Amino acid sequence: MPRSGPDAVCGPNAELVNDRVKLLFHRLVARRLGQDPTLVDLARQELARQRTRAADRTCFAEWDELLRLDVGILRRELVRRDQRMTRLRLSSPFASVVDIRDPVLDGTVEVDGCYVGGQVRPENLKADRKDRRLADNQNGKRRCVVVMRERGGRTLPFALMSEAEGAPLVVKKVAKGAVVHADEAGSWDDLHARFEMKRINHQVGYSMDGACTNQAESYFSRLRRAEWGQHHHLGGLYLGRYAAEMAWREDHRRVANGGLVNRLTGLVLSQPVSVDWCGYWQRNAA
Repeated sequence: MPRSGPDAVCGPNAELVNDRVKLLFHRLVARRLGQDPTLVDLARQELARQRTRAADRTCFAEWDELLRLDVGILRRELVRRDQRMTRLRLSSPFASVVDIRDPVLDGTVEVDGCYVGGQVRPENLKADRKDRRLADNQNGKRRCVVVMRERGGRTLPFALMSEAEGAPLVVKKVAKGAVVHADEAGSWDDLHARFEMKRINHQVGYSMDGACTNQAESYFSRLRRAEWGQHHHLGGLYLGRYAAEMAWREDHRRVANGGLVNRLTGLVLSQPVSVDWCGYWQRNAA
């Protein structure tokens, strides 16, 4: 979480940006508290350590009062947008006890890319139709979903402009020492410098010498079925969210439908107001 010093945001909107970042951080904290309520105890310990260094700060008493609340009430308080919580988030004890890191995949990881969207309707008359495979005849809305799938673990999808943009993300999201499976596309050639690679040529076979990307293809199959049979159109602006939904469905495909509904309902009811989706239905209003 940004603080004063070299990591602080500077400029005319610095205060607004820093407040927004702190709010986003505490939304992640609220989510983590739903999974691990013992973080409250760690926050109390951190608050006690802060008091030994500056016992006269009034915010300590306010934080002590907050940390005595029920976890459900505390989660709602942490993400309130009123003036009091905006001020208290500046001295949050959770900043030192909650480690918000990007997930990292390990073990055996399959990576692949799939192009989605950008459909160009053919002309009515055959004589007027163009070769839609050519770049000049495309509409520029086509995007690539790059997926990294850990065998026996989770699925991480990313909506990018091209498959070539996926290699740096693999370096960031996959632990060093993992075994990475990929096809023969040149986009993944640079990964040989960091990982043990297993490549599969799909023109020859789908699985050869222990190398395959069948689990990544399984995810793409679900994504394509969602595009063609459910949504009929995946807009580039929201493609990352559609891809994340399909990853969640794929990772929980063995869970009964009733269990998925209960889990999804619980997640929805426990989350604060979404900055991205609040007012979504009003986006086209004049």
